[in-house]
Amino acid sequence: MTLALHKAEPDAIGCWEDGFQFWPVVINVPDGLEGACAGIARREGRLRLKALCPGFLVASKTSSERLTEAMRNAPTWSFGSFVLASTLPPGDRLSSEAIDKITSDLNSVIDQFQLQGRSYWLNCPATESDVARKLRGMLLQRRDLAIINNPSNYSLTIRLATDGAKVHVLIGPSISIKRRFAYRRRDVGASINPVLAAAMVRLAPPVRSGLALDPTCGSGTLLAERLAYSDEDTALGIDLSAEAGEAFQANLQQGVGSGQFRFRLGDGADRELWQPCQTVLANLPFGIRLRVPRPELEALYAAIMNNSARFLAADGRVVLTSSFKGGLDHAIAAAGDSIRVLSRYKAKMGGLFYQILVATKA
Repeated sequence: MTLALHKAEPDAIGCWEDGFQFWPVVINVPDGLEGACAGIARREGRLRLKALCPGFLVASKTSSERLTEAMRNAPTWSFGSFVLASTLPPGDRLSSEAIDKITSDLNSVIDQFQLQGRSYWLNCPATESDVARKLRGMLLQRRDLAIINNPSNYSLTIRLATDGAKVHVLIGPSISIKRRFAYRRRDVGASINPVLAAAMVRLAPPVRSGLALDPTCGSGTLLAERLAYSDEDTALGIDLSAEAGEAFQANLQQGVGSGQFRFRLGDGADRELWQPCQTVLANLPFGIRLRVPRPELEALYAAIMNNSARFLAADGRVVLTSSFKGGLDHAIAAAGDSIRVLSRYKAKMGGLFYQILVATKA
């Protein structure tokens, strides 16, 4: 299976060549899926990674050639690849000496990879520490960086990431979501982040044929990512929303790879709409988004799990996500001994915790 990779912005291509004996490569992945993504990286890109801090993996014992590839072509199941340029140690109160050192470290990376004069965006999400956010303000005031701050049009990203009391300073090529996931021409409310989707579909092993089914498919992202990764030849999406059906057709009518995509308008709980399948994938609706009463959601989750037990191949997989943990627990209980849970994860994204469940037919 060839890993689909995104080409960096045009003016950044060709810059990331070697030099990784001095600055480790860091890959930004969904927070909570670090272990799973380390396994994916090892299988698909022969990258040996270990946890750096929440949402970030750092390269360990990996050849420079493969690190160069990771920098120039970030995997779709990641938010991007970076060089670890500097670290603000615990207890440092952002002294002028510390800021001077971080600036010098960044300029060393810029020199090594010939990035002088390029534009950048300094990304420090609100969820990062107070120290990281203060550091962001101080770096933006520097006039001795060899790159130019231009958050409206940039080819580089400086990312600040908190590791307990430490703050890591990362720099790498910018990533265009629209270019990486170009099939997403239309969207619907509460759609899954495509990076999370790309990681989720890899929690089920690839297969050589069969059907992938999503009973709450929305605009079809999970099915598109699954068929781009695995060799199921057909995908079936079911959704109550006619708007979702229109978005599904707009996104997937041309197909992704060699797969065929079909949409059925209706309730994903209705077993009459299901077919025998190799994989079930779903980003299940939950109350925060839809204000649906808890009993209705529990009934939907239980029906989807029971339908999975009925239609899933013996060696198939169910991969479900939702922020409604109680609904997933209810579905597992309702399925009884017909479903066996293999693993559970909790990914944090956009202020929400996504519970991810991987199961098989018992």
